[in-house]
Amino acid sequence: MRRQLVRIYATVFLFAGVNFVVRAQAPDHTSHAPAGPVPREILDRPVPMRTGIGTVHEKVSTPSAEAQAFYDQGLAYLHSFVWIEAIRSFH
Repeated sequence: MRRQLVRIYATVFLFAGVNFVVRAQAPDHTSHAPAGPVPREILDRPVPMRTGIGTVHEKVSTPSAEAQAFYDQGLAYLHSFVWIEAIRSFH
């Protein structure tokens, strides 16, 4: 009899705990709402050529070696999920 009561209580607590966890993870998204787009003055800042961020290369139709280098840098940042620096490099 005592063993049955323990099982019943354990089952009740287990389902109550699962219900609590599910409710705690309800997606209302208010705690992580986006703050807005990146300010334009940050995106327009010049970015220097950097080394050590990756070795990605894709040929583009430009005669400028500097433009090709910035494009490759933007790809390296893009593949590293550093989107703002990628935008700045492409710009």
